[in-house]
Amino acid sequence: MRQTGEDKYLNLARFFIDERGTRPYYYDNEHPEEVKKKPDGLRYEYNQAHKPVREQDEAVGHSVRAVYLYSGMADVARLTEDESLLKACEVLWNNMTRKKMYITGGIGATHIGEAFSFNYDLPNDTAYAETCASIGLVFMARRMLEMTPDAKYADVMERALYNGVLSGMALDGKSFFYVNPLEVLPEACHKDERKFHVKTGSSEMVWMCLLSSKHCKIIKFYQYLCIHRK
Repeated sequence: MRQTGEDKYLNLARFFIDERGTRPYYYDNEHPEEVKKKPDGLRYEYNQAHKPVREQDEAVGHSVRAVYLYSGMADVARLTEDESLLKACEVLWNNMTRKKMYITGGIGATHIGEAFSFNYDLPNDTAYAETCASIGLVFMARRMLEMTPDAKYADVMERALYNGVLSGMALDGKSFFYVNPLEVLPEACHKDERKFHVKTGSSEMVWMCLLSSKHCKIIKFYQYLCIHRK
């Protein structure tokens, strides 16, 4: 909408957000096997689609998808002046940054599903803390800061930028750290299957989520140096 001035894009984004997690679950049509597993319970936590977004109070599921969703929620909340949606963003932000974020700003503690774990489960040596999740966290922090000029959002944005985004790419731009553990024992990375996802050196593999987001945003880094509010 900011680029085109057309409300139809904002209205579609708002529709997706308002519909997410409502019942009957949309995903039940695609995954009838999930209905059999939990016929009367919550389903699709991994997709952040288990509850309507305004009722969610804990960051769960795939960490990258989560912060991309939360960033979209923040955008819609600001553009529509939706206080209930802003409150939902604040609740999820507080849970994520107070109970599920590493001291480095990394999020998504477990490699199983590249996901958030339970509150305060932040192991150093098996940390996933995916670079892409740090990018999404920066996206959300900037949007929250645009609505509420609170230093806590800027602090997390800076922490994630330096420890999870810029550090995720080699200086030559040809290799990447996909995961960012806080402790690495090289021998264990090869002999302990719980740590096979931890690499002792940067990877030559090119991941589209990094290329499409990080390269572009490093070029536009100035957008995160200061925030302008009208």
